[in-house]
Amino acid sequence: MSYGGLFSPLLRLLATHFPQLSLVDDWMDDQVFGDTCRHQVDVNISEVSIHEAFQCIEENPYKTGKILKAMLNKNPTDIWPFAEIFVRYFKSVLG
Repeated sequence: MSYGGLFSPLLRLLATHFPQLSLVDDWMDDQVFGDTCRHQVDVNISEVSIHEAFQCIEENPYKTGKILKAMLNKNPTDIWPFAEIFVRYFKSVLG
């Protein structure tokens, strides 16, 4: 019995139901946010910038994504002072 014909449908099924397994999604996010070496811009993370980013998440989700991406690139000890403001807004985003 040959299982060669199952590969394509199984791959499609995995990509549909488990998109987190796809590295293409992460690669596309990096391209959208301009995280390549030639476009690296230092994002200023402060209480004000986090507040502004979450306030305008409906109109400008790119700004919020840029702040969140910058926070991911920092050491946890560097962003710990912003935990309270982040959690306050993140609860409202989740519902």
